[in-house]
Order: sequence, then structure tokens, then C-alpha cells
Amino acid sequence: MEGFLADSVILDTNIKAVVVGYDPHISYVKILKAASYLKDPNVPFIATNTDQSFPSLSRNITVPGTGCIVAPVQLASGREPIVIGKPETLMIDYLRKEYGLMPSRSVFTGDRMNTDMLLAHRCGMKGILVTTTGVNSVTDIELVSKSSNPADRGLVPEFYLDSMQIFFQLLARA
Repeated sequence: MEGFLADSVILDTNIKAVVVGYDPHISYVKILKAASYLKDPNVPFIATNTDQSFPSLSRNITVPGTGCIVAPVQLASGREPIVIGKPETLMIDYLRKEYGLMPSRSVFTGDRMNTDMLLAHRCGMKGILVTTTGVNSVTDIELVSKSSNPADRGLVPEFYLDSMQIFFQLLARA
């Protein structure tokens, strides 16, 4: 197999960065190419996010997230990615700098405690967890709220809603 791959894969000599995002068609060859390009220390390794899974309409299906694609590239290359998505603060830092976003007057809404709510707290925003997708539930909030681990405090939202429809109804009244 090694000889076959080494002989058949052609690497582009003009790669300026490796960006790993969600790809439902990830393949061994794509991982091989990304790891090979990252041998060059001048080629940045950027990950859009590191979510373990994504919501599924079926409670019986686990949809692997982007983190499942980032991990093999990271392992094969021996490089740590620059994560530009949640829970890293790069996008909020940009909005603060370029558009004057005031985190203390902002809320961040999402369905995942370990990315969305963590980002909200890291940036000084209030967090609204929406439980519709089933990624996290009220039970999860209760469990984490009782945790003795201080790091878990950043995962607890200030508010939670069963659906975004409720949020939009509240906005319409404001």
C-alpha cells in the first residue's frame, strides 16, 4: 500500500496553508497530503473547529464532527492547529477590534456547552444554550453546575431555551 500511495500521490508545490474543516468525503489520501504539506514549518495549520460530533435528526446516529478530521492530520503531522472556531476567541477578538463588539452587552447562543458556552464565558458574554438539537440538555447543565471542577463553571450557560423559536418570540416583544 505504501508504495502505491507514494507513487500515485502528487503534491502541489504552491501550498500556502492547510485548512481542515468539515469534510464528509475525508479520505486517507487527503490526510496524507495535509500531513505532507505540514512538513514545511512555514505552512500554517488551521482548523475551523474541533467539535467531536454534530447534531443528528436521529438520536441513534452519531455524526462525527470536524475534530474527528483534524485529529488524524494533527497526529500524522505532529503539528498543533490554529483553531479559528469555537471555543477559541479569535473570531470574537476580531469582531471586538474591527466592529466594536462589546462582549459585556452581548449574548452567544449555541447548542454545545464545551464550545459555545465556553466561548461565551471566555469572551465575557452571557451564554444561551438551546437544547433542541440534543447535543446538550438541561440534565447536562445540572450535572456540570454541581461539578467541583472549576473548569466546568465556564460550560454552564446563564440561560437555556428549548428552541430558538422562543428566543425570536422574546425578541419580537422587546
